[in-house]
Amino acid sequence: MELDRKTYRRVTTLDSNAFRLEYQHDVLTQALRKDIHTYLAEYRFRVPVSHYELLYKDGHVSDIHGFEPMKEKARRAIALREMQWKNSSREQAEYFGIESLDSQMKSAELGDTIIWASPPGTKEDGYGNYGFFFVGKIDGIQGAVKHITMSALRVEYPTIPQVNKTLVQITGRGFNFQNDVDCLANPIIVRNLIREPEEILVSNFELPPISNEQKYKQAMHVLEPAIEAFIARVKNGDKKVNLKLHFNAIENLADKLAAGELKLLDAMHYSKMAYFAPEKLIDQFGYKPRLVAGSCGDTGGTSSNVLERPSFIQKLLGEKDEGMFICPNCHKKSPPPVKDSCPKCHYTKEEHIRKGNSTC
Repeated sequence: MELDRKTYRRVTTLDSNAFRLEYQHDVLTQALRKDIHTYLAEYRFRVPVSHYELLYKDGHVSDIHGFEPMKEKARRAIALREMQWKNSSREQAEYFGIESLDSQMKSAELGDTIIWASPPGTKEDGYGNYGFFFVGKIDGIQGAVKHITMSALRVEYPTIPQVNKTLVQITGRGFNFQNDVDCLANPIIVRNLIREPEEILVSNFELPPISNEQKYKQAMHVLEPAIEAFIARVKNGDKKVNLKLHFNAIENLADKLAAGELKLLDAMHYSKMAYFAPEKLIDQFGYKPRLVAGSCGDTGGTSSNVLERPSFIQKLLGEKDEGMFICPNCHKKSPPPVKDSCPKCHYTKEEHIRKGNSTC
């Protein structure tokens, strides 16, 4: 895929891996708030299950807030990986999986169930030891529009044989996936389940503690003032550096709450500072948060939570030079687009592939 500079700039406004923020003056408050909650739930609280909604509309499974087809998000993810000469096989599998889901949804009926397994990618790409099973219920149909209630169920240390066994037990069908890419490319819609997915997951996998859910809910109540102040800053067009420091503070407060290092009352006090003393909040908690390896890559990586990645949280919190091409040979940065050779050392993509690096 070759992109000119104008196209590159449009695509890379949506870059920045695990936590992304696409700055738009018309950003939807509800979607932005949901993105923040989703990010903190996965990376800081290891929440066992999260719930959200999707729509099947105009022939595509789409985000319920901005109505953007999930396929378009997957397409952008592929383009961004390829621009950096990085392996995009996982992103391509996600694209084909969403394409398959779009096709299956045409004939899906009320009460049908979506099952989609998303094991983590490799440690080399920053993925952690957990993945997700997505379970969706088609619970509303109006004309050609279908409403889907989704659950992302987190599983720890999943293996591909475990995934195959689990899918067989849930659906009664045969599965022989060989790797994470096979799983991502093949979601299914089932009319009659053999057993409830949650029941099987509890038996087959290690799951995060249920107590994480309660801890997360308490923390979101406590962090609400800081989150709302952050959203107000985004909508008012505050500087990127201020937004980054503010979100750092939110994330560090969340991290300390999750680890039991901060009491709820103390966290509430700091959270309210976002309104009456934001400088003090940032002075105390605006430092760079602890990195966490995840199914989305590390907290500077990508998520295997395919259907619930932040969509309004994209570029804003990235580094100043994020989106630059970083040569895998000389490690120097060049403005995009870079096609087949590094402008600094002239190292070529062909040489990179010959050394055993996959770029597709």
